[in-house]
Amino acid sequence: MHTVATILLATPHPDAVAALLTSLSRSGYACRLTSPDTLSSAIAQEAPDILLLGPGFSGNLLETALHSAANAPCPALLLAAPGDGAAVLSAQEHALAGILPWPDSIDALPYYLHPLTRLATMQSELARRQQTCHLPATAAGHGNPSLSDPPASVLIISTHPSVASLQATLAPEVDVTTVPDTFSAQSLMEGRRFDACIMVPNTDREALFDLCLQIRRNPRLFNLPVLFLDDEQPLKALSMGASHGLPLSASAADVRFALRTLVQRQRQRWALRQAMEQTRSAPFASPIAREAYNSQFMDQYARAFLAERAHPHAFAIVGLLFAGVDAIEHEFGADAEHNLIAQIAQWLTLLVRAEDMVVHLDGARFCVILPDTPPEEAALVMNRIAGVISNTDFAVRDVYRVVTVWPYVVPMDLTLCQQAPSLGTEVIQVLESKTALL
Repeated sequence: MHTVATILLATPHPDAVAALLTSLSRSGYACRLTSPDTLSSAIAQEAPDILLLGPGFSGNLLETALHSAANAPCPALLLAAPGDGAAVLSAQEHALAGILPWPDSIDALPYYLHPLTRLATMQSELARRQQTCHLPATAAGHGNPSLSDPPASVLIISTHPSVASLQATLAPEVDVTTVPDTFSAQSLMEGRRFDACIMVPNTDREALFDLCLQIRRNPRLFNLPVLFLDDEQPLKALSMGASHGLPLSASAADVRFALRTLVQRQRQRWALRQAMEQTRSAPFASPIAREAYNSQFMDQYARAFLAERAHPHAFAIVGLLFAGVDAIEHEFGADAEHNLIAQIAQWLTLLVRAEDMVVHLDGARFCVILPDTPPEEAALVMNRIAGVISNTDFAVRDVYRVVTVWPYVVPMDLTLCQQAPSLGTEVIQVLESKTALL
């Protein structure tokens, strides 16, 4: 099993977390246990992807741990006993990534860890690309923890009577848009960029569950944070794609803190995406498809990182061939073909995650490298994206008709790719052999 992420768990009561350590290990997390006395040194030594604090912290011990967590280069979660208002308040003041009730949150914890794991993947991937480009290692920061600088754009989907008080809780720092149903919400989300979404079920709980699932399956919206306020079925909301769940009776402070952490995380994703885009410039971008890297960059990246046979994290490599591109070149010339290839690269880069690397190999052939992703998950995602592109009508310059393409998705054998002298050449050869009869 590949390692999903490295977690450093700090607690003054190690016996209380034995079951949690076992559960996390079974889920693919590499867990390290440390005491409050060695927390700061353990953070520096272990370089964890996620830090978990608790249970059992209180008083000065808690303050010291929160200070260490606030200065750590990774997100931190506090596991606090229900009713421990002092611990929750201190964690909010130190801008932690989240607070979860202990031990009630054991079953929900994997759902909260997943987005933090993807954030850690983005940070690692940025460092790898900067190293490949010989650029200074600059972090993209942790995002602005304020909801008002600039005002967060939040979509509320509900007809519940509590919406008015919720709007008052968020005003004036948050730019709130409220819609009564999922149909109106989908129309808005397709045309606007929101920092977060809040769902408050009234009589439409199942419809909101379905919308959560659709958001996670949407190649453009899958990272949108969703705060679900409901007294019933909290685990189901998380399993359907909600990012965070709170009871409808949650205090205004708890709602604001949860929303603030989600908005901060979303803004950090966008900052990391922008930093990664800076690595995709000459001489590392494809001369035809500027939205994609060239094969020379991919080969350098592969030699530095994919050749690590003992690398604990999973990499998936998927090749793509777009049938129909060559026909445009034959009928309308190379300029039209290049314009179509550039548009395909734009669509691929828009639809994949920021940490996924889109590479233009040559002609109608592309490759996508997906870090920290099992091969079966990568194949599923790329086939979904291929479906979107196959249903897209392209407007190609100087071609006075609608143009469509037919993508072929070919997952690669990572072992063969690691052994190949040139990853680009290996992917092209596999694509040629797999699509020779098309």
